[in-house]
Amino acid sequence: TIVTDYGNEYVYGVASDTIVSEGAQYVSSGGDAISTVVYGDGTENVFGVANNTVLSYGIQYVYSGGVANNTAVLSGGTETVYSGGVASGSVIDSGGILGVASVGTASGTVVGAIGKFFLGGSDSGTLISAQGREFVEGGVSYGATIFAHGQQFVLSFNASTYGTTILNEGVEGDYGGVASDTIV
Repeated sequence: TIVTDYGNEYVYGVASDTIVSEGAQYVSSGGDAISTVVYGDGTENVFGVANNTVLSYGIQYVYSGGVANNTAVLSGGTETVYSGGVASGSVIDSGGILGVASVGTASGTVVGAIGKFFLGGSDSGTLISAQGREFVEGGVSYGATIFAHGQQFVLSFNASTYGTTILNEGVEGDYGGVASDTIV
């Protein structure tokens, strides 16, 4: 399916290999979108499950109750996880952006190649490398690994990190939050 010219696709069952450009895909609760490609002014709105989405100058919104698995966020792409939403296994690359709001959750995120990860909720097991950056603006980051010029910044008093491992020219900067049990 190709969604363009500001058309909409509503997914109540299963949709595979949809291409969204200048349109929108809405994945309802109970719906499952597989291998969607979103680019241009396209958006994917996830209230159900989205697997293996690719974002290139496209946007994915993960709402309460929604789950996004293995999203690839490439140049100009943005993945936004709202309160109650979950992102698992996202790869942020080539200038892509992931934002996780308060009470949103991310796990197993890989941030590389000038990707940016803005965290206001919680994450676990993040890998940060190749000048990728994680900005912990609130919430908690558990067990991140930073290496190869990756950077993690703890930016506010209500932000914290636990069990971060820093390797091979990785950087963690604490600007007002709490960094505990860091391994260097």
